[in-house]
Amino acid sequence: MNKRQQQDTERGFDTKEYWDELIGAMEHGETKTVPNFKRVRRELAAAARETRTATKQISIRVNAADLARLRAESIRTGIPYQTLINSILHRHAMGQQR
Repeated sequence: MNKRQQQDTERGFDTKEYWDELIGAMEHGETKTVPNFKRVRRELAAAARETRTATKQISIRVNAADLARLRAESIRTGIPYQTLINSILHRHAMGQQR
């Protein structure tokens, strides 16, 4: 198993549930392409790096459809979905996103 395959396994990308959820989102038109993908990925990666310091683990309940959309976006951007959620929360908390 190569490094990418190992990371996919660790992130849960190789489960039937994950792929069923992704395919369902695609079939229902819940996915879209990201304009300026490279720029968006750099911005999200930078936000993720900023959030690494002094983190605290929490548990929250999230709408299943919202989570599916976030997971689909994480695939498009190549950023793990929890990191993506964390960066969105961080930007909101810093007043950069409404």
